[in-house]
Amino acid sequence: MPQFSIRPQTQNQPLTDFQPPKTTLGSVPFGKETEGKPDPFQTILSPGGTLVEPGLKKLGVSAPLAFGIGLGVDIAVPGPGELSKSDDALKKLVDAVKLAKPARKSLEKLYSIERGKRAGAVAGILEKAEGEKGFIKALGKLKGELVPKKPAFEGIRNQLTQLDVDELFKKVQQFPNLDIYEKISASSGLQKVFEGQIPPTSQLRLLEETFGSGLVKELLGKRPLIEKIKDVATEVLNIPRSIITSFDMSAPLRQGVLFTTTKPRIAGGAFKEMFRQTFSPKNFDDWFINLKKEPIYKLAKESKLYIAEPGKLAGGLAEKEERFMTNLAQKIPLIGSIVRASERAFVSYLNKLRIDVFKNISNKFIKEGSDPETDKELFESLASFINNATGRGDLGKLNRSSQILNNIFFSPRLIASRANMLNPAWYLKQSPKVRKEAIKTFAEFVGIGATILTLAKASGAKVETDPRSSDFGKIRVGNTRWDIWGGFQQWVRVFSQMVTGERKTTTDKRIIELSKKKYPFETELDVAERFFRGKLAPVPSLALELLEGQKIFGESLTLKGEAIENAVPLYLQDIRDSIKQIGAEALFTVGFPGFFGVGVQSYIEKNKPIRGNRFNF
Repeated sequence: MPQFSIRPQTQNQPLTDFQPPKTTLGSVPFGKETEGKPDPFQTILSPGGTLVEPGLKKLGVSAPLAFGIGLGVDIAVPGPGELSKSDDALKKLVDAVKLAKPARKSLEKLYSIERGKRAGAVAGILEKAEGEKGFIKALGKLKGELVPKKPAFEGIRNQLTQLDVDELFKKVQQFPNLDIYEKISASSGLQKVFEGQIPPTSQLRLLEETFGSGLVKELLGKRPLIEKIKDVATEVLNIPRSIITSFDMSAPLRQGVLFTTTKPRIAGGAFKEMFRQTFSPKNFDDWFINLKKEPIYKLAKESKLYIAEPGKLAGGLAEKEERFMTNLAQKIPLIGSIVRASERAFVSYLNKLRIDVFKNISNKFIKEGSDPETDKELFESLASFINNATGRGDLGKLNRSSQILNNIFFSPRLIASRANMLNPAWYLKQSPKVRKEAIKTFAEFVGIGATILTLAKASGAKVETDPRSSDFGKIRVGNTRWDIWGGFQQWVRVFSQMVTGERKTTTDKRIIELSKKKYPFETELDVAERFFRGKLAPVPSLALELLEGQKIFGESLTLKGEAIENAVPLYLQDIRDSIKQIGAEALFTVGFPGFFGVGVQSYIEKNKPIRGNRFNF
């Protein structure tokens, strides 16, 4: 059987003769490890390979036939004339959805038809006069919703010609970035749109991929009012978070710290891409276009590797990176442009890091004999590990409530990711190969961190080694602390305090028993409560402070203080506080590491920060 690569084809070019350009998206070119040998993914993702062939057999067609009828993998992109027809048909479809009225009349008609059917069935049963048995049968015919799948708006099929409808279906069938199953699913979603239904999220994603965001925007506008109110509330509540987490490029040493430190070559490529995309929206958009042409992309997507696409609408706000779960902050005059640039920096670094690490380790697994078709759990486990290692933790049964959780907590998925990476039970759930890779990565991370602390101590800095102290694992010079652990230190410290029932002060190094009977009358429950309170999102945190009449560390509330804390980026707040402590040199000693994600705090000689920042994410 001939081998066909899954790649978009150019117009009038024979399918089997097309040679894709040699492009790479990663610091490690895909297939580099197998140079001089067939690219494992090109073999796997071809009709003669292991991913596509079984699927074609399930449909009862051969690979060549599938290509010929448009059901198979990608065929030639239509020419300019055909694209014009499909674009015109799409415009008609979008306009029809936009002008469509609520489905009241359509529902009444469907209700009437269904009632008639049920009445006829009941009448037939009652005519038989079967007594109680007949009554039970008749009652059964009346049960259930009259219209299980209610349309959201009036059907629009009659507002398009058959030629328009065919052009839209052809657009799906010929779209190069969808596989055969996705084309069937997208076509099903398109059919639902004609019938006045809003397709499920999975089909909306495929329609947006094929037709762009215009159609999905109009479809989402037809949702029930309560769903639209929920989105507006999320957008408004997340404005402060998006603003205070902007003005930096903190992803490398915060969410991405595990791979930034243990895979420096890949991290170098991600750094380069971050700078390319931060200052160029075009580079940002082009990267996604090029990514979807890469053979690895389909496997990554099927394995559920998280790739954030802020411009997409179908997945809703929950699909965005947690720091930027709003589109309103990006529209604020002057500040909005910086928020947008900060989002591009955050998203581009983590996306690049995730896809390159996935590509690198997947190549390794395939060389060792793993097959993405038969070893799906292995590659899904790999994607889960990479997601967790880069701050995109799995919320389990709470995944469907992630948007609500994000309104309450600062970064619920980051919280979950750090908890998972420190939890032995999480490692036991992973595939053996992935478990080995994850343990190795985390061990290397701890080793690198310990080496940095050792060098810092040898240079004269103070380093606390007692996990019961809030200074544990931090580098301290004077009243300034540097936390290099990307959020892991907090979990170790709180766990140690709760297990031992003790904490160590940062000033006089005393060991204090956690007890209601002894000063300062704190218990393990107080430690946990303060820890999770520090994880609250800005608005819930402020509401709690107003309710209690004081800040988390006991300071009094002031209008100026709250305005600064909720409207000035945390990065700038940290620099301001450090300048007060150590002078202008803080611009370099605090500003530079803080800009890339190192946690920095300045303390006066009390057991609390000088400004008592309540955020502890």
